[in-house]
Order: sequence, then C-alpha cells, then structure tokens
Amino acid sequence: MRILAISCLVFAFAQPFIPGKVKTIQGEKAISIYIDNSFSMESTNKKGTLLENAKTLATEIVNTFNASDKFQLLTNDFEGKHQRFISKEEFVEQLNDVKISSATKSISDVIKRQQDFYKTLLQK
Repeated sequence: MRILAISCLVFAFAQPFIPGKVKTIQGEKAISIYIDNSFSMESTNKKGTLLENAKTLATEIVNTFNASDKFQLLTNDFEGKHQRFISKEEFVEQLNDVKISSATKSISDVIKRQQDFYKTLLQK
C-alpha cells in the first residue's frame, strides 16, 4: 500500500499529459496579439506615442514568426474583422489602421474574447 501511495504521489507530481483530439489551423502556429488603443495610449515617451510604440513592438513580434503562421489582432474595439486568423502581411496592414478609440476593455474581457474565438474555431 505504501509503494502504491508513493507511486500515486510521483505520478501526480509528474503532471502527465494525455493528448486529446486537436484540430489544427492552417499554418504552423496561431498567434493572438492585443493592442490597447484606449485614450491612455495617446501619452508620449521618448520614442513617441504609446500606441505607436505598441504597433512597432507588435510588428517586431510578428516578424519573428514564419510566413505560414496565422495571426489575430485584438483591440478594444472588438471589431468583427479581428475575429479571424490572417496572414503576416494582412496583420501588419490591420495594425497600421489601428487608431485611438474611446472603447475600453478589461484584460479579462480581452482574454475571454480570445478564448471564445478559439472555442468557436475548434468547434468547426
């Protein structure tokens, strides 16, 4: 019984992973990037506005991935056009169109939106 109990403890701490059915998305990876485009992002620093800094960093992040990877852009506007995966080039185009908005969302709202998107995607 002791050996069984110790084996169960070891097994529990090992955190085994049992893969389930996984639907793949065309491309190698699926990446979601959130850009806060609220009024607070109009503030400036040495490099310009915070929104422009965020766009620059998002572009740098996207450029580290392969051309076959898919991207999702999320902003506080929760626009319908952001509810799909797009190519790297389309992502950069949409990113350049992001403007300051009066809409504000909490980070939990953004995470829920992203999780709902993945759920609907995996159900297809």
